Amino acid sequence: MGDPRRLRKAYARPARPWHSGRIEEEKALLREYGLKNKQEIYKAETTIRNIQRQAKRLVAGTGPQIERETRQLLDRLTRYGMLKPGQDLEDVLNLTSKNLMERRLQTILFRQHKTTTMKQARQAITHGHVQVAGKKVSVPSYMVPVIEESQLSVIGLTVAVPVEVKAVPPKQAAKEESEKDASAGTEAKASEPEEKVDPKNDTRSASKDSGKDAKPANKESPKKEDAPKKDASVKIEEAKSDE
Repeated sequence: MGDPRRLRKAYARPARPWHSGRIEEEKALLREYGLKNKQEIYKAETTIRNIQRQAKRLVAGTGPQIERETRQLLDRLTRYGMLKPGQDLEDVLNLTSKNLMERRLQTILFRQHKTTTMKQARQAITHGHVQVAGKKVSVPSYMVPVIEESQLSVIGLTVAVPVEVKAVPPKQAAKEESEKDASAGTEAKASEPEEKVDPKNDTRSASKDSGKDAKPANKESPKKEDAPKKDASVKIEEAKSDE
């Protein structure tokens, strides 16, 4: 027989599918909010478009029914945190898909630092680790009312506390690295032990000493040779005198 329901698409695709500017914006939204595919973006845009279409109709109309519908629309948007108390239909016309993305369960879970990344928040929700007001919710696109924001809890999942890392300019980082290398070099030189030279085994000192001793020996050698010559001449003269 078939399904008796009349199934309709929950979103409308863009009229210009290959527009480069829109494609870049969609890629940025996918990275920022950790979405699975672009269908989630199209659903959010369609929802905002329907809300704004209803607001335009209410702005142009008059009567008690229009006032009742206007109050219901503003109360509903205020309850989900898309509007602040006291805002009117003109503020509804300024809403974008980002306002709706910020109210998703996946986004709020990450904003409350219960997970480290958007992808981890989506995984925790789909795996059944998240409860809202004591009830398990496994839909990342669940719209969280303002009252239930403080009632989110993560069960059976350990999350590391995010650490803030200060960005260092590249020039300053290079300067700090060079200073560290220079200090490490000086410390390494200071830590090296001094070489102790044993005077007995020092060949350099021995060669120097031998060189110093060799020079006077060469100078004194002729004097030692002259001494015996003088003694011989004296003996010859003494022998002649005896004769």
